[in-house]
Amino acid sequence: MKIKLSKKCPTCLRDFQWRKKWTKNWENVIYCSERCRRRRRNQKIIMNNSPT
Repeated sequence: MKIKLSKKCPTCLRDFQWRKKWTKNWENVIYCSERCRRRRRNQKIIMNNSPT
């Protein structure tokens, strides 16, 4: 029986599972998809540019 590794995406809050393409850098994988990665980066930029 294999143990499936999973993490939670900080952008969409969904669990995502280990993929073969992430074999070498699973520790560095943060987002479940490129879309979530881009979306998170854009949210940070918007928050930093908002007037105080």
